[in-house]
Amino acid sequence: MTRVVTGWAFIALLFYSALSLAAISNVVVSSDTVSALDTSDPANIKIYAGYIGNGTTSLCPSGANDPNSTCDTCANITNLCTTTQLACNEKSVHNDLRLYVEFQVDSVPASSSFMAKWGNATVTISDQSVSTPVAGSILWVRIDWDNICNAADSASCSSNSDFNGTLDVGVSNGSSTTDFSNKVSLKVNFRGVDAALAARHADGWSTACAADEGFCKFSMQPGDKKAFVNDLERAATGPSDSSNIKWDRLRMYYRPTQGSFCLSPATDGYADLLVKDKTVVAASLSNNKVDGLNNDVTYDFLMASVDEAGNVQYFSDPAVLNATPTRYRATPGKVVGLLDGQSCFIATAAFGSSMAPQVNLLRQFRSEVLLKFQAGRSFVKWYYENSPDWALKISQSESLRALVRVLLWPMVAGVWMYFNAPLVFALLTLSLAAVFFLLIKKSGRKHA
Repeated sequence: MTRVVTGWAFIALLFYSALSLAAISNVVVSSDTVSALDTSDPANIKIYAGYIGNGTTSLCPSGANDPNSTCDTCANITNLCTTTQLACNEKSVHNDLRLYVEFQVDSVPASSSFMAKWGNATVTISDQSVSTPVAGSILWVRIDWDNICNAADSASCSSNSDFNGTLDVGVSNGSSTTDFSNKVSLKVNFRGVDAALAARHADGWSTACAADEGFCKFSMQPGDKKAFVNDLERAATGPSDSSNIKWDRLRMYYRPTQGSFCLSPATDGYADLLVKDKTVVAASLSNNKVDGLNNDVTYDFLMASVDEAGNVQYFSDPAVLNATPTRYRATPGKVVGLLDGQSCFIATAAFGSSMAPQVNLLRQFRSEVLLKFQAGRSFVKWYYENSPDWALKISQSESLRALVRVLLWPMVAGVWMYFNAPLVFALLTLSLAAVFFLLIKKSGRKHA
């Protein structure tokens, strides 16, 4: 009998737990009231908040401190040569902004009320859909970001605020104003940046990255309607503060050259190149191309690091870039069509696809090695002019394709070693050069 009672009690407990877990649903956080939002896991919503200001004064443009929307502090920076604001965020939170959270609950205890907490600290709710929660209805609350900062960081939101933790939002259990009956837990990461104290990267090439810096050091190489970002270095996975926020992407600003690198985040174009692995310092990107450029137009490029909350920092110093401008400029052109796109060039014809890994490897060698040197660029031009006819013949004959694959494999292997085993590549190259020299010397003796 005891076992039967215990079994039914256990089933009842599971049933009650299931009801409790299902009691809050349809959770929505307004993306207009946060800097960034990760809803990939609906049960674990992550909120990122970036604050750009000077102390407790946010740098929202005049009239842009809307309580229902973030503001664009990058709109203030019209010239990176003259500005004193060296950080910005296109979706900066500010002191008047209210976080909007919407949800439904299946059941509401008598005398229940809306409630928000940060740990054990109660967070004041600024506005709510109704005075008393109603089961089954769409409910919402709005919470001043200043109230969240006060509970989490013991002060109003400011450029000195950085924290992470959990904001619980829901309804009380009715018998207590401090205990939830149902709640949603939102993970919050907040990072403030003082734009007046933010640093530029001192030197685009010879100086090491700063301790907390994302990216530094870069160079540009041209492509067909694109440019490639090379020679990247990275100092840290994220700033060393309490926000737990990582560097998320490299931002490349660009514009047709105007004789200097005084670009404007407010008006000039940019490409965001995502970090492939945020947990390692290696400067590995998911893509190193700036697309959508016009051929035969020279572009200036300037970089910055962007964190997960959208804070843009560590702009390149225009004066330093201008000292060695060719390193940071690129002129896209059709000449770099070698192994690019869907054209039937030799390697593509031999391996059957422009996306074959062997073709991609040769394409990388073209972009990152050959195009850096005049001889390499001359070879690319010659190849581009002559290879289409050869490639067409190769693609029409399986025996020719097999032969070319055999001939190309040593080249593919050598390029792979160049990128992945440079020491082996160097030793092999020296050995081949020595053998070649000895053969020439021996041949010379025979003819003497």
